[in-house]
Amino acid sequence: MRRCWWLLVIGFWFLISGVRAAPLAVGQAYLDWSQLTIRTLSLSGGSAPSITWNKQEEQAEAWADEDYHEGSLSSWGALNVSASMGGASAYASLNSTAMEVYSDPEVVGYSVWSGAHAERFGSFTVNGTGLVAIGVPYTLRVSLGSSSASADARVSLSLTDVPPGDESLGSEHWSSTGAAFWKSGDTDGVGIWTDSGWLWVSLYFEDGETGYFTATLDTSASSPVPLPGAVGFLGGGLFLLGIGLRRKKSS
Repeated sequence: MRRCWWLLVIGFWFLISGVRAAPLAVGQAYLDWSQLTIRTLSLSGGSAPSITWNKQEEQAEAWADEDYHEGSLSSWGALNVSASMGGASAYASLNSTAMEVYSDPEVVGYSVWSGAHAERFGSFTVNGTGLVAIGVPYTLRVSLGSSSASADARVSLSLTDVPPGDESLGSEHWSSTGAAFWKSGDTDGVGIWTDSGWLWVSLYFEDGETGYFTATLDTSASSPVPLPGAVGFLGGGLFLLGIGLRRKKSS
């Protein structure tokens, strides 16, 4: 009887471990920086304008539960930031070929969350008059493994001759586009959603004007998942069974 009792306990432990190891929500966003494309066009029939970069900067953030890390560089270089706590993990990675952010909580029993943010931005001077267009390929992926999990991923680009976010001068001074996923297990069910393509922004500049370019990635994933009722019921049943076996042995 004692051997049977320990086998039941070990089986329940493996069941709980298996539930904890299953990824509940994943959010990923990716920019293929190696294919960043800059095109210029003259609208007057003359020579196409060119751009000269004045400044390039980047920053990254990652958080998992209460663990938070950030970093920044005064160039478009290699920057990696990660966070991990309570079964949740996230990272933001930037290098010469890619920008990527990832979030993945892997725990049940209480609410956990994770997220990541990456941003590259810079300013340039336009030499000549005409149209400047910038494009970059993107990939988004959201995966839900539990009906109670949620995750989202967003990516956006902006090209403007005023600081990013200041759109008060009208649409002729800024251009932006983006792609986004937000999925909830409560409304969308479980599954995997992907999207990919190109993001393009373009704007007309006069000779000598200054432009600002920004590329951002964001992901978040949460798993407010209570311990499954079936697992709790099974645990209670094993506990009662163990008591019954012990009483039978003592009698």
